Amino acid sequence: MDADGMKLWIQKVWSSRPGSLLRRSLLVWDAFRAHLAEPVKRALRQTNTDVAVIPGGLTSDRVRERWTTWMVEGEKTFTPAGNVKAASSTTVASWVLEVWRDPPEEMVTRSFKKCGISNSTDGTEDDMLWEEEEGTVPDEESKDQESEDKDAYDCLTEEE
Repeated sequence: MDADGMKLWIQKVWSSRPGSLLRRSLLVWDAFRAHLAEPVKRALRQTNTDVAVIPGGLTSDRVRERWTTWMVEGEKTFTPAGNVKAASSTTVASWVLEVWRDPPEEMVTRSFKKCGISNSTDGTEDDMLWEEEEGTVPDEESKDQESEDKDAYDCLTEEE
């Protein structure tokens, strides 16, 4: 998915929600590069939408843990050459579902605060929007990590 795909989604899906053009909306999504592209931000502003970006890694790290467990302990099939076949789409989807169904409470709390959504009315948590998360990497390294994540996902889902 790229910025053009995101703009199409905004036009066809997000903007066609009942009442979507009548009131201001909040869209909370992850730090995927296409979500942060200027043309996408501009398209969302035109739809009267505020955006909150949750920190990266909240899902992929936990899915990767399940993949690692599957590689060590899971039932696998093999190619004629004897290589392990990638996990099926159904298996990967079940990992994602597990992760989404049971997020750690601290992760949910931190994500809301990073989006600027807090119960603190005295402003004591406002700076969390700009604080670096422990373990975050500079932009160039983020691109490398995104590429590694895509490669890992492709490896998980490719069928032979």
